[in-house]
Amino acid sequence: MKLPDVISSTQSKRIKNAVKLLKRHGRKTSGQFLVEGPQAVREALDRHVSQDLDGHNPGVPEWMGSTIDPKGAVVDLFITEEAAEVHPEFVETVKAAQIDWNIVTPEVLAELATTVNSQGVVAVCEHLDVALDSVIDKEAQLIVVLSQVRDPGNAGTIIRLADAAGADAVVLTNSSVDIYNDKTVRSTAGSLFHIPVVTGVGLSEVTELARARGL
Repeated sequence: MKLPDVISSTQSKRIKNAVKLLKRHGRKTSGQFLVEGPQAVREALDRHVSQDLDGHNPGVPEWMGSTIDPKGAVVDLFITEEAAEVHPEFVETVKAAQIDWNIVTPEVLAELATTVNSQGVVAVCEHLDVALDSVIDKEAQLIVVLSQVRDPGNAGTIIRLADAAGADAVVLTNSSVDIYNDKTVRSTAGSLFHIPVVTGVGLSEVTELARARGL
């Protein structure tokens, strides 16, 4: 497998921009967030290249027939050489989908990772929260609402459980935790890329709209 040049300096512009996403201000101003670890990165890449099966040619690679949703799209991938050898499918996917990527040294990756024992891969993704009226409609049957839930682990776990229960969406009201907080993202175990999430709305707005739609 041919690898690109290795980023070995934390002063790299791309690394410095990615490091800013560890802070809420950086995430808010850029509209991007970090995803760490093989499972979460795999879910992010799967969403990125998810395809519309209508008219898809079975002999063509999936990414060529994909409809890429800008929300949650993977815009950059940083992976160590060791992780690239363990997960060659990540490299194959980003190359096929023409996503920016680079091999980085473990020391550089440590600047982006928040876990003690990083597994060598971090992706930069676009925010994926959606508007409230796009998820509360006449087809919706189950909406999970988190009112001022401030613990990132709890919020992430509820998003994961809502996904498993087949909920149509998760709504986080004002003053709830930032869903792009590294602990929240990690706690969702990839479900953040499966289920629509709405953020920053008032509880009364949610309840009034849900009641009006028959929920």
